[in-house]
Amino acid sequence: MGELLLVVSFGTNVVESWRIDKDRITIGRDDTNDIVLNNPTISRQHAEISVSNGLVSIKDLGSSNGTYINNVKMDEVTLDVGDEIIVGKYMIKVKSANSLDPALDLSFQSAEEGKSTDVETFRADTKARKEMLEKYQTGENITFPLLIFPNNKEVKITENNFFIGKGSQSDLRIKGRFIKDVHAKIIKVGAASYKLISFGSLFSPVKVNGKKIKEKILRHGDVIEIGGEEIVFNQ
Repeated sequence: MGELLLVVSFGTNVVESWRIDKDRITIGRDDTNDIVLNNPTISRQHAEISVSNGLVSIKDLGSSNGTYINNVKMDEVTLDVGDEIIVGKYMIKVKSANSLDPALDLSFQSAEEGKSTDVETFRADTKARKEMLEKYQTGENITFPLLIFPNNKEVKITENNFFIGKGSQSDLRIKGRFIKDVHAKIIKVGAASYKLISFGSLFSPVKVNGKKIKEKILRHGDVIEIGGEEIVFNQ
C-alpha cells in the first residue's frame, strides 16, 4: 500500500497531517493521544488507527458521536487510500504520500515525533465560514438546503457535517430538558443528498414526519421534530 498520510481538516482548513509510521495512533480530545483534536464534539479517547500485517484499520473507542468512514458509521474497518474519516467536526482523509499534491503547503508531523498542537485555534466561527463559502461560489449557482422553522426563520446547511443540539459546539442550538449537547446531525451523502442521524434519548427522540428515526435520508418537505421544534427540510 505504501506510506499513508492522515490529512486533518476542520471545515475548509487543513490543520495538520500525520504519517502513519507506527503500529497504533490514537485520536481524541485528551492530550495523551497522538492526534489531539480539542473540540467538544470529540471524545477524550475517540478512535485508534492500527497497523497489522500491512493493513491499516480504524476502531471507534466508544465515542459519544461515533466514527464515520465515507459517511457510514463504523465500529471498526480497514482503511484504504481515498477513505474519509469523520470524527466530530473533523474530517481526516487517508492519502498516499506518493500521490500528495506537492503544491499543498502542509507541515507533516510524524506520530513518533510528538503530540499534535491545539487545533482549535484554526476554527473559524460559524458566521465567517458561511460568509466565506457564499463569497467564493463561482460557476453554476450552488444552493444549500434550508431548515425552516414555523416562524419562517431559516437556517442554511453549509457544512458536510451539521450538528444540532443544546451545546455550544452545535451549528443549530435547540433548548430542552432532555436535549443533548449534540442531539442529531445532518451529513452530506453524495453530490446532493443529506442524511439525518439521531443521537436522541428515550425521552426526546428525533422524528421525521412523525416517526422515530435513527438514520434517514432527508427529502424535500420532510418535517424534523427535535425537542418540540418542528423544522421543515427544504432542498
